[in-house]
Amino acid sequence: MRRHVIMAAALSLLGAGPAAASYEFSLSSYTALALASSPEVRSAEDDYNAAEALYQAAWANMTLPTASLSATAYPWGDNPQNAYQFNSWRLNRSDLSLNTTLNLNVFNSFQDLQKVRAADASRRVALRAFDAARQDRAFSAIQDFYDLDSKNDLLGVARENLEAQRKQYEQSLDLYRHGMKSEADLLKSETDWRSSQLRLVSAEADEQTSLVAFNSLIGRSPLNSVSLRTDLEPGTTALPDIGADLTRAIERRPEVARAKQSLQAGRIAYQQALQGLLPTLRLDATWNHAETADFGSVVSASSLGIPNPNYYVGLSLSLPLGFNGVSQVLAVARARSQLKAAKQALEAAQRSARQDVAQAYINFGAAVQGWGLARLKADIAKRTLDLVSEQYREGAADAIRMSQAQSDFLDAQVSLAQALHDIFIERARYKRAVGDRLW
Repeated sequence: MRRHVIMAAALSLLGAGPAAASYEFSLSSYTALALASSPEVRSAEDDYNAAEALYQAAWANMTLPTASLSATAYPWGDNPQNAYQFNSWRLNRSDLSLNTTLNLNVFNSFQDLQKVRAADASRRVALRAFDAARQDRAFSAIQDFYDLDSKNDLLGVARENLEAQRKQYEQSLDLYRHGMKSEADLLKSETDWRSSQLRLVSAEADEQTSLVAFNSLIGRSPLNSVSLRTDLEPGTTALPDIGADLTRAIERRPEVARAKQSLQAGRIAYQQALQGLLPTLRLDATWNHAETADFGSVVSASSLGIPNPNYYVGLSLSLPLGFNGVSQVLAVARARSQLKAAKQALEAAQRSARQDVAQAYINFGAAVQGWGLARLKADIAKRTLDLVSEQYREGAADAIRMSQAQSDFLDAQVSLAQALHDIFIERARYKRAVGDRLW
């Protein structure tokens, strides 16, 4: 039900035209829309639903009886049911033979059970693939959300810098006119002003590029503007316990779980191949009722010596259909090789999971440290700029020193904006590496 509500909201948003341009997104709403509008996620879900249906069908085939209904008549020509007497377009109720059979397979050397186990393993593999697809798309949504928010902040920094450079140029022009600054200082101020204009153009292009990626992930028009609702409080910045999380990753990562289920499916396939070498013992319970065509005469079941209805338990022993020995041995060899490949794939998935956790831990730690240093840097750069600005107004500092102070402050603001957003992205990357759900 929740998925249908999200899909309805997504379709309403994506088809809203101009109204969608002013839509406000939070991280949770954007992630939900990214999942609802993802072809990869929907495809993985369809694969899981198909695997679920296959499993239920295998279970029904193992536990439920089968029914066979048939009716036979020969309305024209030499009728084999009537001693080959010729019928000329005759079709009466008495010319019709009816047969009803119910059969329940009680035992067939566990073949049906193995089919159920194989279908269940395939279903679990599809479920883990579905989880992995949702995890990947959710992480992409988190990246795009914070990347766009970061670009918006950097665009704001560029605009503030442009305004500061414009005021600085006007101040330099006034000081120059009063003989307190040289022409070189004035030209340097104007050069910095033009550089800030170029920086703004670049920041606007970066923001538009991030906007395109943001909208494309949920199927909106690429250049539709958006408003982001963010909470940029980084919360606790204590590093997690990587030792415990390495163990959790092996247990919870969808890729590892999928590899485990694939290994289980390989074991079942190998057992089924071995079954193909052995005879099949079947035990069936059958009930049958027949109504024979009497062509207007009275024919009783007892006169034919056939109980009607009749029922019986049948026991049979047979080799597999198409048995020639060589094909069955090669099928076993193939299943054994696939089983070994599945074991190697599981080992590779576990190794990759451990590596991802370790790398994400390093990145998260670097992001936390970088954020703390960026705050100190921004504070120092702001104090330096204030001091140099006062000295510049008094004529004690030249344009080069002023330009350096402004450049350092700009760099510190950019570093701080990026470092803050990196904490959220790297925290999400670490959760993904461990296997914690992101959606």
